[in-house]
Amino acid sequence: MKSFFITLTLVCALTGTLYAQKGFYLKVDAGYSLAFGKIRATDPMYSIYSSTTLSFGKGLQGGISGGYSFNQYLCVELSVSYFLSSKTVTHQNFPIYPSDTIKIDRSQQSHMLRFLPVFVVTADKHKITPYGKFGPVFGIGNIVTDESSYNGALQTKLKMYGGFPIGIYSCVGILYILSDKLQLYAEINNLNMIYAPTKGKYTKYTINGADQLPVLSTNMKEIEYVDSSPIQSTDSNEPQKILKTYYPFSSVGLNAGVKIGF
Repeated sequence: MKSFFITLTLVCALTGTLYAQKGFYLKVDAGYSLAFGKIRATDPMYSIYSSTTLSFGKGLQGGISGGYSFNQYLCVELSVSYFLSSKTVTHQNFPIYPSDTIKIDRSQQSHMLRFLPVFVVTADKHKITPYGKFGPVFGIGNIVTDESSYNGALQTKLKMYGGFPIGIYSCVGILYILSDKLQLYAEINNLNMIYAPTKGKYTKYTINGADQLPVLSTNMKEIEYVDSSPIQSTDSNEPQKILKTYYPFSSVGLNAGVKIGF
């Protein structure tokens, strides 16, 4: 009888402990990532005096996450983060007849809102506890290109947008447990993603400081990016068609933040 009560007490205690591991939590974090997987940012057909490769994986991000712990080992989590890429600057000479060149200076930057539904697997809880995360990532974003040519006489800003990039996300991290409800964490993450915008629109087009957007036709200020060789329309009220470009957004990064349990 005594052993029965001891066993019952242990079972109740264990059940209570496991139940205490269940529940919702909130996380806030920020981080920085480095890019991998690049494409050439300048056209090799032209005379290039400063060539560079292009990737939008490098930059700053901040986010908020909500999750639910089924037990001390398994959680599901939805993260929403905002990513701002570092600027990529290129300079290029474009030859024109008979022996002159046009200097083109270009700056490109991306903004993206990311959604990450992931599984979280955690080791046995200690003061410092390792964990891993994995799942898909979905994005809504744009790429903005500022360009200056003809010694600064022509200034343009092109916003490329549309499309729905999808990638794969994984990370490993450590929790530093301050209390049952408050924890600090740091993690190294890996993101594999490419993005091909489907639309483009000039939001700035000036010549010698004078705004030309009001007089430009739709064909000159709007772009539709397509999968196969485009057949250009002769209708000036339709966007011009250009083949899609797939831009790399893959990265390796470091995040740190706070986790609050409820």
